Amino acid sequence: MKLRLIVLILEVILCTSLAVSSCKFGSKPKLKVGTNVDYPPFSYRQDAEYYGVDVDLAKALGEKTGYEIEVLNISFEQLIPSLLNREIDFIASAMSITDDRAKLVQFTVPYYQAGQAFLKREDNPVEISTLEALALYRIGSMNSTTGMQLVEEKLIDTGLMPRKNLYLYRTNAEAITALLDEKIDFAVLDDAPARFYATNKPIDIAYEHKTDEQYGLAFRKKSRHYDKFNRALQELIRSGELDKILAEYWLKR
Repeated sequence: MKLRLIVLILEVILCTSLAVSSCKFGSKPKLKVGTNVDYPPFSYRQDAEYYGVDVDLAKALGEKTGYEIEVLNISFEQLIPSLLNREIDFIASAMSITDDRAKLVQFTVPYYQAGQAFLKREDNPVEISTLEALALYRIGSMNSTTGMQLVEEKLIDTGLMPRKNLYLYRTNAEAITALLDEKIDFAVLDDAPARFYATNKPIDIAYEHKTDEQYGLAFRKKSRHYDKFNRALQELIRSGELDKILAEYWLKR
């Protein structure tokens, strides 16, 4: 009886000290990962379940590190604020590693390289051969993305395109809807989700811009989970397990 009491006390102490999202006796400690499920094939919702590269990757890392992973759907622009406010423990959401973001969060080693793509409706006859040629048109982008940043830096800040011609949306789906409804002429997003939409909607890729962006998982600075997850991610890369996850969604690093 005394031994059982000691075990219960130790479990309570462990749960309290872990400071994770939830803890039940006999279960794995839980961590919350934030992702935006409007980003297929990296994160998407189907039949009330979440799927995608980032979802599978987060769960694989949880298996390796001994955590149960709870996936939360959060708008992309609110992911970093949610992390900093301790509403989630880390971010897995096709997030490009940038200098500005790195001032706020700590990124893991990269796990995917991406570029930017501009989509148009299938019935749009315009041919685009340079980024600058897009300055004549209305462009839509999800807010707070590197696609938005590309348009701002290369077209708006250089005086080639008026700011009023950049339309910002909360999600990629909203930008795609605006494109199909002819409210904008082009939509810019990362190349992998752009190819997904071009396969499943009456739209084409009009122009691809190489940026050599790299995705990383994001943690709070000095997070006690960072080192363990960063090492686990490196192991997934070395073992080929990450390549297998990407191949499930017809992608490769």
